[in-house]
Amino acid sequence: REARKRGYEATVVDAALHGDATTAGGQIAEFLRRHGPGIWLWGGETTVCLPEQPGRGGRNQSLALAAAIGLQDHADCTLLAAGTDGTDGPGDAAGAIIDGGTVARGGGRQAALEALRHADAGSFLDASGDLLVTGPTGTNVTDLVIGLKTR
Repeated sequence: REARKRGYEATVVDAALHGDATTAGGQIAEFLRRHGPGIWLWGGETTVCLPEQPGRGGRNQSLALAAAIGLQDHADCTLLAAGTDGTDGPGDAAGAIIDGGTVARGGGRQAALEALRHADAGSFLDASGDLLVTGPTGTNVTDLVIGLKTR
């Protein structure tokens, strides 16, 4: 109802999120780039392959950072990726809210790619100011991704 009040159609994407978080983030970014204005919702759980010395962040932060790379300089797109329980890997973030400026704010494309390679999306998203911290929510339904495209 709120989306419609603001002039957007909200659509639940039937395909569940699964598989590698960075791949899913890239696919969601491509989806948003191809579609017109609207709000899309995905649910499910992705995975992250951890290196021997992983950094900070979880699957939602990795998905969000991968999407941020794909949406770099797209000022018309915003994406939220979060665990409904309020946690996402080590640390206190539930996920992140990214936009077309996330990569630039966090240190650039190369730094973002390095963060993904080292399972350290949380550090990059902290530097960009895009981490989402909710605290415990008392629920755990699924991971949630919400994409907004304004034009």
